[in-house]
Amino acid sequence: FFISDNSLGIVDLMNQIVDINPLVIGLTCFNSNYYLVKLIAKKLKIYFPKIKLVIGGPSATFSDLLIMKDCPEIDLCVRREGEETTFQLINNFKKDSNALDLIEGITFRKNKKIIQNRDRVFLGLNIKNGLDIFPSPFIEGIINPAQMLRVNKEVSFLTSRGCTCKCTYCNFASMSQFTVRHHSIERSIAELKIIKDAGVNWVSIQDDTFTLHRKQAQELCKAIINQKLGLNFWLLTRSDTLDKGFLKLLYKAG
Repeated sequence: FFISDNSLGIVDLMNQIVDINPLVIGLTCFNSNYYLVKLIAKKLKIYFPKIKLVIGGPSATFSDLLIMKDCPEIDLCVRREGEETTFQLINNFKKDSNALDLIEGITFRKNKKIIQNRDRVFLGLNIKNGLDIFPSPFIEGIINPAQMLRVNKEVSFLTSRGCTCKCTYCNFASMSQFTVRHHSIERSIAELKIIKDAGVNWVSIQDDTFTLHRKQAQELCKAIINQKLGLNFWLLTRSDTLDKGFLKLLYKAG
C-alpha cells in the first residue's frame, strides 16, 4: 500500500514506485482525473512493461469499454465494489494464472478483445451492519491515520455505502445499484478512536448520503457525543433528509 508523504511530480512518482517494484498497480478513476490516470498509466508502462495496471471507481464502472479502447496501457477495469474482486485478482496474478474469465465484476483484455464479465453480487446485503464484513484498514493497521494526515489535513471515514436516491447529476447511487449497507455503531466508534489517537482533528465522512437512514445516523451522532471524541466532521447529504432537531444533533456531534 503506497502513500506518499509529499506532493509528487510524474518523474518523482515513478522513481518512488520503482523502489517498491510492485506486481500490480491500482488507480482510482473519476471523470475529473481520467487524463491524469491516463498519463500515469502511459508512464508506468514505460517503467514497468509487464506490470498489471488496474483501475477502479465510477469511470472504470460506467465507462470501462471507452477507457479500455482509449488507453491500451490499462489492463483491467474493476467495476463497482472492489474488495473481493481485487483479492481474487491479486491471487490470480500471484499464480500467474489466466483464469480472469472466472472473476466477476471485471473488464479485461483477452486475445486482442475486450471482455466484460458479469457484475459481482454485493456482499453483506440484507444483513444488519452488513458492511462490517469488510475488515477495517484502521483497526487492522493497514492504513495509519497519522500518515494520511501528512498528505491531507483530514482523514476519510465511512459509516455506510450506497444511496437509494436517483439524482441525475450523481452516479454513486447507481454504483451501489441503489442499495445501502452500514457499519455497526461499535465499528465506527472504534475507528474514530484510532483516528482521534493519531492526532487528527478533521474527518470527512464519505458516505454517499449520511443522513439517509435517520435512526442509524442519529445513533452514531449520540455515540460520538457520549464518547466525547471532540472531532470535527464534514459530510455529504440531502436537505430533505434533515430537520431542525437533526441539524442540532449533527452540530453537537461536531
